[in-house]
Amino acid sequence: MPNKSVMIVPNYISKDSENEAWVTSSKPTEILATYPDSILIVVINGNIDLLDKNKLNYARSDRFIIISSSSGLKNALEFGYKYAISNSWDLPIVRFDTTEHPWELSHPMAMFAQETFSTVCCDLIFPQELGLMPKHELLSDLRYRKLVQKVTKGKLNVGEAHGFIALCSKHINNIIYRASIIIETAENINNLDSGSIQWGFDLAILLASQSLELNVIRIENNGTLERNRPQEKCDDQYNKAKIICGAASQLYPNLFTTPEK
Repeated sequence: MPNKSVMIVPNYISKDSENEAWVTSSKPTEILATYPDSILIVVINGNIDLLDKNKLNYARSDRFIIISSSSGLKNALEFGYKYAISNSWDLPIVRFDTTEHPWELSHPMAMFAQETFSTVCCDLIFPQELGLMPKHELLSDLRYRKLVQKVTKGKLNVGEAHGFIALCSKHINNIIYRASIIIETAENINNLDSGSIQWGFDLAILLASQSLELNVIRIENNGTLERNRPQEKCDDQYNKAKIICGAASQLYPNLFTTPEK
């Protein structure tokens, strides 16, 4: 089995974040030096014209690919996955964020997914003793876990910070296709504009994996950054998760239960 993987990193760029763009940091060089046979795809989520290409520490190549999508995290992720699939590399794909996910786990997770024909999810946890989560965040994370556990009939236990995901090459196409259908269905049955759900694609990927009756292997890793979002943002994330779960239960009623209103 080739010791190769495709890594997808969404990178938001705005006028305020231009100088802090991950893509122009030393991280891509470090990652590609650590995994010399792997491919790194950075999906610019925002205005790519704000990217100062002269600041790149690693030359763009067939191993360091920079693409852009329309604004929105879901759009960026979906575009990145579909770009990778269209290139027919036949390699596992792992996606991680620029800040809170330890990239050192990315390639091992991808290889584990490939070896086991599974979806691997790194679920960040925030033990109270770490002091990284105020009470309202801890309660929000617990509420989210209970929702996912109930809808999946106890087969999946993830909190709000579960976006570090690796997929095996054999099932990537079907997983991304079904995840997109779940999001579209969630928008349709809730009379939302197309593309209005820009958070929750990672959850849709996990539900899509289960709809294909694949193993979803959960690993834990302690969060290292403070997580203190406004209550309204926590509520919005939870409500988006509810309608995504509701769409999955409508599409696959034998596998998922309908969340309570």
